[in-house]
Amino acid sequence: LVQLYKLYSRNVVSPIKKLAGATKRLAAGELDLRVPVTSRTEIGRLYEAFNQMATQIQADETILRRFNQELESKVAERSAELQSAQNELLRMERLATLGQVATSVNHEIKTPLNALAMNLQLLKKELANGRRGDETFTLLEGEIHRISGILDEFVNYARFAPMKLGPTSLASLVDGVVEMLEEKARQSRVRISWQPATALPEMVLDKNKMLQALINLGINAIEAMPDGGELVFAAT
Repeated sequence: LVQLYKLYSRNVVSPIKKLAGATKRLAAGELDLRVPVTSRTEIGRLYEAFNQMATQIQADETILRRFNQELESKVAERSAELQSAQNELLRMERLATLGQVATSVNHEIKTPLNALAMNLQLLKKELANGRRGDETFTLLEGEIHRISGILDEFVNYARFAPMKLGPTSLASLVDGVVEMLEEKARQSRVRISWQPATALPEMVLDKNKMLQALINLGINAIEAMPDGGELVFAAT
């Protein structure tokens, strides 16, 4: 009986324990592990099945590793393409913003430049008539300061500066606008007049922005009458 047990232990129990240990090692990652087959018995065939399974797992793991490498490569490639596209989009957005800023600068600067040109014509007329033109000099200085202020706004990336509100005489404001537009209106054969209300109160507004708006309106109106006409400023 003892001999039978020893024989059973050597031929069955020990090989199965060995196979169990090999299975644990395979599961732990030793994919190149193989068990030697020294028998054609059922145990031997079990060893062969284990070795075939290990070979298949190792082959599958190699395929999976290659797939992961290819996937990582493609992900990196697509990420680079996406980054390039994002950089191009940012570049286009910056160009678009630059175009908008350039258009805004052109619009904002053109109005006081037009006012300067009209005031220079007025000053020339005053000097030709023997007048000193002190008021016109003051207007010219004001427009120069206004251009400087606009440029400061853009340098500070402030497209729309905060409103600088204060009590302003609208009558005096329109008086100045009409005076600046008179020479341009005369050259365009446009009669210009100002009809204020009998008692026009002071208004709280941004003087520079209102001046710019009225000058723009006046210039646009004059240019809209190429054959001459009449431009009337009125307040009620």
